[in-house]
Amino acid sequence: MAQQVLDPLAAARAEAEWINTYRHMMLNLRIERIIADCPQITREDLLGGLEAFHTRRMSMIPSPTKYPEAAPWVEYTLAVDQEVRRLAELTDLELAIIRSMDLYVTFHGMRKAAAVDERCRCAYLPETDHGAITISNTDDPLDYWQPAPPPKVFPYQGGLVTGSGNNSSGSSSMCRPLPTLPVTRPP
Repeated sequence: MAQQVLDPLAAARAEAEWINTYRHMMLNLRIERIIADCPQITREDLLGGLEAFHTRRMSMIPSPTKYPEAAPWVEYTLAVDQEVRRLAELTDLELAIIRSMDLYVTFHGMRKAAAVDERCRCAYLPETDHGAITISNTDDPLDYWQPAPPPKVFPYQGGLVTGSGNNSSGSSSMCRPLPTLPVTRPP
């Protein structure tokens, strides 16, 4: 049975337009966030093997003999990548950041961070709102951490559904749509 494969050029045009519109977000903000969460690594450490990882990943295509149904999708994926790269004027590294960064970080990107010596410490807080608290086995150092600033614009403008229970009729008196912004704003 023949599968209907999408038009790779139309998909590539739409994706390239998105990348060109949000280029800084797609290429830099993700890396900056990873480094902010793990400042023991540098940008060079993080991206050191990404390009080779992406090339190796893209070379592991399914065999058309063993998986004949995969052949049109392999061609589609390669055509989309080639056209996206041309339309968005991406380098090999930039395409690797967009396509393979998440998998790379999951399996390889934090190796340098793991090499940092960690120490344990204890803290005793004799007077808190909840009485005396002992905190133990916290990793040191923690002096680099800064909380993320609150968003300037809340990204979701729709209603927030809250409630509990499961009603098989599809509606529940316990589920009520609430306006998102008033619920999430601090008092």
